[in-house]
Amino acid sequence: MTMNALSKTLFLGAILSLSGCALKVTDYRMVYDSTGAELSSMKSGKACLEKGSFTGWTGNASIAEAAKNGGIRTVKLVSHELTSKTDCVIVHGN
Repeated sequence: MTMNALSKTLFLGAILSLSGCALKVTDYRMVYDSTGAELSSMKSGKACLEKGSFTGWTGNASIAEAAKNGGIRTVKLVSHELTSKTDCVIVHGN
């Protein structure tokens, strides 16, 4: 590899590593279901943390809070939803 190609490679690597911080966080969802139950027949509740500009993450994203918000006594399924501004727990049950 020539010196010119090496310097271009190092420059490109530096630019890519610095620009990685500016990229948008990809929204992602995760569901774990061991019950095999149909969601349409269950109640659901959601509790979220929200990202503030200067305050950091605020709120309560616990399973208990999500169950309380949905009026659920027995939790059968828990899912998680993460975006660049929110971090939510979603529960389903009776």
